[in-house]
Amino acid sequence: MVINHCKQWIRLGALSVVLTAMTTWCGCGGRTEDVPAPDTNTTAAKQSSEQTTNNQVAVTRFSHPKETVTEFLQSLKAGDQKRATSMLTVKAQTEMARTEAMIAPQGSQSATYEVTDFLFLGENEEGAHVMSSWTDVESNGESSSHEIVWILRKDQGGWAIAGFATSVFEDQDPLLLNFEDPMDLQQKRASVDAEIARREAPATPQQAQLEDRETMRR
Repeated sequence: MVINHCKQWIRLGALSVVLTAMTTWCGCGGRTEDVPAPDTNTTAAKQSSEQTTNNQVAVTRFSHPKETVTEFLQSLKAGDQKRATSMLTVKAQTEMARTEAMIAPQGSQSATYEVTDFLFLGENEEGAHVMSSWTDVESNGESSSHEIVWILRKDQGGWAIAGFATSVFEDQDPLLLNFEDPMDLQQKRASVDAEIARREAPATPQQAQLEDRETMRR
């Protein structure tokens, strides 16, 4: 996933191909736009609930969280910005417009995905986690798969996506990214960039010696 926030490109999860292949956020002028509903001639669209809220945010809602994630991933694969955006929570869409950010999937014909499991959250099952995998071909021609947990909640009569979590570094906890807080998301991306730069920087002789000692202790 790539984010362009206030005209500055920021990579999200640079170690995951899926984060590059799925979405792009770009500055869009700081206003909420009326996003048209997707083509209702498709079977999936007929099974979903589509409406426009009072603040001119279009929403597409499904009755089960796995359906929402499946259709969201298909929209990302197809590069369908309007449909993908409409499956985010109203708060996410509003905050992204307010902070001049916009979801814009690049699309990938080589990508495949699978929605594997889900878990309802809370006594009233108002939230859900949906597990998925995304596989695509890297720049070196090799296939790479990545696991993503999508965070959903009931919103405007159906299930909507609020964020997701994925592993960036094997020795760190998964990265939690919240579509409803673009500024926090940008800050986390900056931290990831800094960590990537640190890990990719050539080791000094002193660092190499320390690493050798640590390896020997193990």
